[in-house]
Amino acid sequence: MGSSIITITGNVTADPQVHEFDTGTRKSKFSVACTPSVRDRNTGEYRDGTTTFYDVECWNRLAHNATVSLHKGDPVVVTGRLSVETWQGQDGGRRQSVIITASAVGHDLARGTGLFERQQQAPVQSAPDDGADFSGRSPASGGVVAEDEEPAA
Repeated sequence: MGSSIITITGNVTADPQVHEFDTGTRKSKFSVACTPSVRDRNTGEYRDGTTTFYDVECWNRLAHNATVSLHKGDPVVVTGRLSVETWQGQDGGRRQSVIITASAVGHDLARGTGLFERQQQAPVQSAPDDGADFSGRSPASGGVVAEDEEPAA
């Protein structure tokens, strides 16, 4: 079964939380709230629609950069692999979280300005390899090589 790739825009709901594993691998988590504007057909006025919340996971260099760059309330654009996690709540009811394993995160420049600061390339531990290529581009086919990927020989 293939992965669904999704891009969302919204606001960060809390500062990202980072966890570093014993292996040196980093994981950052934060949530994004997406609220569409909906036009009322009767009045012609716009109002806020239903808010959807997404949990976002970032790994390694992206985890570090997201943690130091993002803050509660920031408008962001997130692209990544979509998944749904189901669990049983304390009340016994079935609960679900929509999770995006991010391949790219950035400030939404349609809503403000930004300043990009390139970081020095440093060796980074690989994320758990589940075979997913979030970029959709293959180095062998002349595509762009991801930051943590070595060019094909």
